[in-house]
Amino acid sequence: MPDDPAPLYHLIINHNKQYSLWAVGRPDLPFGWTQVGDKQWTEAEGVAWIDQQAADAERTPEEVREDEERERAAAEKRGG
Repeated sequence: MPDDPAPLYHLIINHNKQYSLWAVGRPDLPFGWTQVGDKQWTEAEGVAWIDQQAADAERTPEEVREDEERERAAAEKRGG
């Protein structure tokens, strides 16, 4: 018997910019929540993305700029 595919989710957001996952095909989003894009995520992917957003929100603008500059420099070294 083949394994059942992992359930898929949409990301949703509310007016407080809180993210959550909502099962694909499940009707009626909760009041005040909006679907973010059309991408379908596994639970692990969605949770990882939400966790990254929370980590990014805790960084200062200077930290974000420094990281972007490091990423740009690394891409230039790779020829990209």
